[in-house]
Amino acid sequence: MEAEAIQNRDSVLNLFINHGYGASLSSQWESRTLLFSDRAKMRLNHIAGFIHGLSLGGMGAGDPLQEGLARKLAADLNEKLHYLSQYGGVLEDGDAGTFPCGKQIPSVPRYKVVLHDDGTFGGFRVCWYSVGIGQSPPTNMEHPDLLCNQKIEGVYDWNLFTDHSWRPDGQEWHDTVRFDYRFRFNGGLLFHGLGNEPWAVRIGNDQSYWSIHT
Repeated sequence: MEAEAIQNRDSVLNLFINHGYGASLSSQWESRTLLFSDRAKMRLNHIAGFIHGLSLGGMGAGDPLQEGLARKLAADLNEKLHYLSQYGGVLEDGDAGTFPCGKQIPSVPRYKVVLHDDGTFGGFRVCWYSVGIGQSPPTNMEHPDLLCNQKIEGVYDWNLFTDHSWRPDGQEWHDTVRFDYRFRFNGGLLFHGLGNEPWAVRIGNDQSYWSIHT
């Protein structure tokens, strides 16, 4: 079991140190739910560089503590990003009603979660948007809090809402429904720091280097 745990930690570490082009790193966690602004992608790359440097120093100098810290940082951030990438799950049968034709609406993310750079070492600002059910595209004047109306660098239109169409077998498409996302609350994915001086308040007994606050 211990050998398997070490292998898993090494696998997670490799997400941060073998990701190729910097812009592709966020794709390890981006989903229909989790979106990164351009600046958040830059912050993630900065963190990856720090973790990579720690791992190289640990292996090169034979320092197991430094190498272990790199694995721990990678595992903790991966856990939090994976959680956000699935936040809220999807609408299920009965949650979202039906298309006008009576066909039940397929799975749609309940939330869009957008990460921004908050300007701190290792930290992100987080905005949560919740789904509206089967709405027509509203105007900016009617709903300025919609995600599709926000000016977020690097978050593109096709990420901002979900269009679903129902196609009966062998027939043409019917009943396209658009799901928009309205701002609900914000918070942070905060880095606690490495030393005795905390950079963020801990809630509960979670000893992760990152925590999610709302």
